[in-house]
Amino acid sequence: MKSKLIGMEISKKKMSLLEYYKLLLSKVSFNRELLHKEYQKGLKYLSLDEQAELNWWLNFNQKNNWFDKTAKS
Repeated sequence: MKSKLIGMEISKKKMSLLEYYKLLLSKVSFNRELLHKEYQKGLKYLSLDEQAELNWWLNFNQKNNWFDKTAKS
């Protein structure tokens, strides 16, 4: 059984909160204001280690212009 969450399909397979926020941020990357808002929201719910990983992931993807490439898809 699948459910819809913020326009994304997720299966019953468990997704970590960190993976969820990575997916969400990649989906909203077309709008920098929304990206920042969701990033800040994610920081509230993640552990310090997960926050550090999300921060690294976000910086890595922005430096490599990954978001610009995927936002158009």
